Amino acid sequence: MFGISTNLIQAFGTFAGITGAVACVLAAAWVYQRGEAQRRDRGAALLALALAALWAGLAAALGATDFSSQLAESARNIAFIYLLFRLFANDGRDASMRMVRSLVITLFVVELFQPSLLVLDQRIAQIPEAQALIFQISAILHLLVTIGSLVLLHNLYAGAAATSRGLLRWSALALASFWLFELNYHTIAYLSGSSPDLLTALQGIAISAFAVCLGMGSHSQTAGLGFSPSRAVTFRSLSLLLITGYLLAMVVIAQSLAAMGGELGRLSQVGFLVLACVVAIIWIPSKKARDWLRVNLTKHLFQHRYDYRAEWLRFTDTVGRNESNDATLHDRAIKAIADITDSRGGVLLIPNEEAELELASQWRWTNVNVPSPAADFGFAGGLEQSGYIIDFDDLRSGAEVPVDPAIFPRWLIDNEDVWA
Repeated sequence: MFGISTNLIQAFGTFAGITGAVACVLAAAWVYQRGEAQRRDRGAALLALALAALWAGLAAALGATDFSSQLAESARNIAFIYLLFRLFANDGRDASMRMVRSLVITLFVVELFQPSLLVLDQRIAQIPEAQALIFQISAILHLLVTIGSLVLLHNLYAGAAATSRGLLRWSALALASFWLFELNYHTIAYLSGSSPDLLTALQGIAISAFAVCLGMGSHSQTAGLGFSPSRAVTFRSLSLLLITGYLLAMVVIAQSLAAMGGELGRLSQVGFLVLACVVAIIWIPSKKARDWLRVNLTKHLFQHRYDYRAEWLRFTDTVGRNESNDATLHDRAIKAIADITDSRGGVLLIPNEEAELELASQWRWTNVNVPSPAADFGFAGGLEQSGYIIDFDDLRSGAEVPVDPAIFPRWLIDNEDVWA
């Protein structure tokens, strides 16, 4: 079995730390010069990058386990939590969601225990048993902060309107990649009772990836995030369930394999790895399996995205109130549906005397050429009988749809802007 020398790991860790510090400094300069000045998370991003650069530099110079490095790590984590909170503030959800503030304050308090543990660890350096206990407590607190941050991040992205996710994508990816790395790091540290040397050396690479993604996400065409005010953002349990299941699985597997010991333990580890690879190879490429998983998770673990009462009130208000004097009833009907799905525009087709569909109105979609008639009676009848909303991307790709594809008019299929 091949091993990696401690000196090589330390040298790589030093190089990775320097790389991470440089990446954070360059990303901070990019955010300061090129970042959107009106975004509310800009200051928090600069603070997070500055403290991340400080931590990476100290880790490279003194080692990741040094007192100063660990103190800087705690400050870095607090800055990352603050950055996440300011991402919520970009669209005003920090003021409307009490649970966000409560969880952020809780994460701040939990992270503030780390400096106290560091000081206590210095004072009882002569008692190995006490140091081991403090290490376990510190790892547990790190896991609590990491899990809470991932849950918050999940709800930041999942609760944003479709038009806002493009602006959130890189910032969310930066935080998600870093916290997933931290989740693995502290889980292994808790199970093994010591910091994993190889993952410790890789921390600089993880912070470099964070810096690059955050820098890319700071430059946008618009200032701030748009959020649909009628969406009721609810905390979803799926992310927490997945993380908890992951941790429990790692604990059970690690303890079980360790209890076997000897040749049987090594054989079990290899067997588990082979089984995991086989399951991944079979499961991941299967579109049917992925679709089944998505439908069941959405059905059983997610609260629906829409607050139906709020959407219905907004729908009736849009249809009933003519805010623009030139907006017809047909235009308002299209807008009411488009607001629910965050669509830019739409067309309204109504039946004529021969049961064919004809164009009644176009709202903010003037570049589409609608023939006359737009569709025959088979199209309207087929949709009415099925009761389904058809995804045109599935239709174009040849995927199975619950309606006969032959009833769809060619102009709808050929227009890439049509999605439902």
